[in-house]
Amino acid sequence: MKPKLLKILIILAIIFVAGYLIFQASTTIVNPYIPISDLKNNPQAYYGKEIQVIGNVTGPLTGDSQSLKFMLKDEQDDIIVSYKGPIPQNFMEGINVVVIGELDTDGQLIANQILTKCPSKYAT
Repeated sequence: MKPKLLKILIILAIIFVAGYLIFQASTTIVNPYIPISDLKNNPQAYYGKEIQVIGNVTGPLTGDSQSLKFMLKDEQDDIIVSYKGPIPQNFMEGINVVVIGELDTDGQLIANQILTKCPSKYAT
């Protein structure tokens, strides 16, 4: 094979691999918020996938400093969230949070991360 043709093939292979890696990374990074009603209406579509759900924390809150169980409610529905890990400092009933985790076969959201909104010192 000619050196020039080999060089072109190597460059094309590198471009293809780089494009594939960028595509794979973008599909795992871009993770839109899933409405709770979608989780309840079509749970099979979300099993084994990392999902992000946004909602309001409703009671009862049960657990200790390293585990927590609560209800998360959006405009249409609610879901039980189970979380093991350090509880965010601003976490309490009535606040909006983003929960990142996986849906289990019982319809419960197993969270691996809870993101709370930082309190504003300018809020009145």
